[in-house]
Amino acid sequence: MLAKQIIQIIKVFSSEEKKIEKPRMLINSVEDEFINFLMNGPVYKTKDIQIIQKNRKSIAAWRTKSV
Repeated sequence: MLAKQIIQIIKVFSSEEKKIEKPRMLINSVEDEFINFLMNGPVYKTKDIQIIQKNRKSIAAWRTKSV
């Protein structure tokens, strides 16, 4: 009798654990997709960086120029 109750309790706990594991698996897959997106996303080329630096310098010079 006690053994049957223990088995039923174990079944309940295992089913509850499965319900908890599914959202964790979903979160992990979403995190993995996000990490893949970040790692494989667009990157600046050297020419793009040089253009950005040039524009920042010209804007800084324009801002500090006295009228």
